[in-house]
Amino acid sequence: MKACSVALGVSLRCLMAVPANSLKLPATDDPGFSMWPNHDQMEHCKHAMEEWQKDEIMKHGVREGLQCYKACCGLGHRNRRTLMQAVQAWSRGQTLSVVWTGCNGTNGWNLGQDEHTRNEYKRWISADVSPNDFDKQECQAKISNEPEFDDDSKQTLLALYKGVEETRLMHPAVKWYYALQQIGITTSPMGSIASRFIQQEFRGHGASIIGVHLRLGNGEEAAIKDNRPPTIPQHEVFKYVSQTADRIAKEVLDVSPDNIRIFVASDSHSAVEEFQRFDARVVFFSGGTWLHEGQGVTIGDYPGKDEACLDLEGTVMLETVLLGYTDVLLTPQWSELTAISKNLALSRGAHWCENQQWLSNSGNIPDPASADVYADVARVNSESEDTASAMQEWEAILNGCPAEKCTQGYRCYYEQGHQSRLIALRTRSESWPHRTL
Repeated sequence: MKACSVALGVSLRCLMAVPANSLKLPATDDPGFSMWPNHDQMEHCKHAMEEWQKDEIMKHGVREGLQCYKACCGLGHRNRRTLMQAVQAWSRGQTLSVVWTGCNGTNGWNLGQDEHTRNEYKRWISADVSPNDFDKQECQAKISNEPEFDDDSKQTLLALYKGVEETRLMHPAVKWYYALQQIGITTSPMGSIASRFIQQEFRGHGASIIGVHLRLGNGEEAAIKDNRPPTIPQHEVFKYVSQTADRIAKEVLDVSPDNIRIFVASDSHSAVEEFQRFDARVVFFSGGTWLHEGQGVTIGDYPGKDEACLDLEGTVMLETVLLGYTDVLLTPQWSELTAISKNLALSRGAHWCENQQWLSNSGNIPDPASADVYADVARVNSESEDTASAMQEWEAILNGCPAEKCTQGYRCYYEQGHQSRLIALRTRSESWPHRTL
């Protein structure tokens, strides 16, 4: 085994073995900080889940045996589908036996999980089977990739699966799924790394933290086919995110834009480094393994099957968790990956601000030359007039629109009991003065 060194791109397993002082992270935990969920939060989620489950079993009956589920593809894809198959299983009182096709024949669900904690909750989710042994299980049903629902509950569960994300995140079974996933991480070496990073980089500078996930493509075939990577130059993406963070700072956090840090996670590490040169407020996790330029996304056993596969998947999960510990999670693009982050942010009482352009632009950061905007916000493009300037288009996107019919700008949510509150960004004339970058 090669020696560990603390440097950019170092093995995440090496990081787990290196003393905290070597990482320049706090050697001991701040007693005022705890990761989600703590014991009381876990019990609250469990109680709500059991009440929901009791009602479902009364309506549909209980079923014996395991539901066995094998997931594929990237972390966001497999996590959302595993979640929904778990909801189906729990609605009949069943355990979900889950296999995430992982690196080198491992079960990817267990990555970053503490084994003792995982076993404590295995009546809900079991992950004891390797991908090679999936078909050897005795199961009531075996499902792969897309979840399958019983006929008598299909309409309800499909609506939950395909419906509005902020509503899905409030569901008691969904909350319990994420609590189970996170409790295994909080008690693991990965959780220790996350906790120390949060205390140093998020809590140790006296600044508010805005988290941003940028999915820039990086050669991912599926993203390219779906037209998800931005078609504008990267510096325009950076400019857009920085200006939006300025608005969020003043209008959601009520702080000066000069008193924030922007934590960025992306599928392109070189882009994050360039973003930091563009805006000195940008910070990122520098102690992991990243995709090579143009590599795409890791989907289990990618060609080569080397040790970097495990390190890469661990880094992706770690960054996803870190995004959930920011004061505001800003999602300018659509990505299933950030569902984990959104749940964490809302469960902790933080805000999640969503780009409403998703509804008409398939999640892409809008091209300023073709952005669809309201006429009363900026000039509308037509054959008889000049194309609106890029700045006018960005102004329209940042300004937002009336909350009751908002398909532009951002909607911001936070959890209050079991409710989400909408915060519509105000017009530019009422907002913090524009920063020059």
